[in-house]
Amino acid sequence: MSKIEEVKAKVEAGKSKLVPGLVQEALDEGSAPGEILQAMVDSMSVVGDKFSSGEIFVPEMLIAAKAMSKGVEVL
Repeated sequence: MSKIEEVKAKVEAGKSKLVPGLVQEALDEGSAPGEILQAMVDSMSVVGDKFSSGEIFVPEMLIAAKAMSKGVEVL
């Protein structure tokens, strides 16, 4: 699994303590900031789809959004 895929998975899972380190590792490996940001946006789209289908609820969405926010701070 690439670092970008890890970032995407951790944002989707709402792992706000892990996301900043993974974003930094992805940057250190030479990934473009735009590519990392797009992965986080894509993961939030998945979260939105899960919310729309009733699979998750507002708290889970907010947790994922916080994780993305922590990743964006690093970018």
